[in-house]
Amino acid sequence: MKKREIKYLHRGGETQARFNLFIKFTKMDSDDMIGALEDHLVKGFKISEAAVINGVPVSNITRSLKALEKKVKIHEDLKELELKSFK
Repeated sequence: MKKREIKYLHRGGETQARFNLFIKFTKMDSDDMIGALEDHLVKGFKISEAAVINGVPVSNITRSLKALEKKVKIHEDLKELELKSFK
């Protein structure tokens, strides 16, 4: 049975400040892609809507979301380790 991965990023679930910091973890420099991810993660647009608004293929947004999710997972793992070290 495949282990289910925890999703850290959710549509409309990020603040602008948190989103901006997460983008800094990436090598992403396309304003259109960053705009599409922002529209989805911060403003709550569906992926298909963010794609149309920003002129980015849905498949590219999906791929970028997966990459960003990996970076956020590392961030959350680090937070958990730090929390344990204070106990």
